[in-house]
Amino acid sequence: MRRADRLGRRGVAAVEFALVLPVLLILLLGTVDILTALRAQLRLETAAVQLGQIVSQCGRITDPTGQGNSGDLGQFWSHGQRMIGNLGTITGTGTDGAVIITAVRRRPNTNQNEVAWQRRTGSGNHASSVANAGQQGQPAPANTTATIAAGFVVPPNETLFVTEVTLNRTALLLRGPLVNNALPQQLRGTTLFLSRSPIPGDLQNPPGAATQNDPGGLSCTA
Repeated sequence: MRRADRLGRRGVAAVEFALVLPVLLILLLGTVDILTALRAQLRLETAAVQLGQIVSQCGRITDPTGQGNSGDLGQFWSHGQRMIGNLGTITGTGTDGAVIITAVRRRPNTNQNEVAWQRRTGSGNHASSVANAGQQGQPAPANTTATIAAGFVVPPNETLFVTEVTLNRTALLLRGPLVNNALPQQLRGTTLFLSRSPIPGDLQNPPGAATQNDPGGLSCTA
């Protein structure tokens, strides 16, 4: 009788485990997905901070070819790619992410912000949270209204740099509405830094060729 009881209890335990196992697997896969997304989000925020610090220290930002991918701008994109590592690509072909740098100034005689210039690289499917052009994937033109969080207005004669690093969310192990809807389709790291240049107003000029009369222009990413 005792052996039969033991066998009965083992059978009940086996049935209970079989019922609980799918729930445990769902919880495990969901946890892995969430932790993976949090890790990627942290990496993007770190990349945005580091890249934003580099940009804010520039005395002049160069782009000799005017194509948005040479000089200091080209260095920015290369730095961004190294920072995000194997999470995704923002340079080259088949990019699944983007880096967007927006120089923001105060609109004259108002308490509004506007774009001084914007440059970007990577996938055109990633929109800026600050200002967007009419055509997808193109930089927002100068004088476009810039939206800054918490109603911040750039001080007069200052230049604010908004650096955004975005990537598509990695594929989920658990494909279902619960986790899929809980996580964003795109991950984004954003930082705001006022220019540290002695003449911050100079940074409102779009990136161009370096000149001999441009002190600090070549020291930005060298």
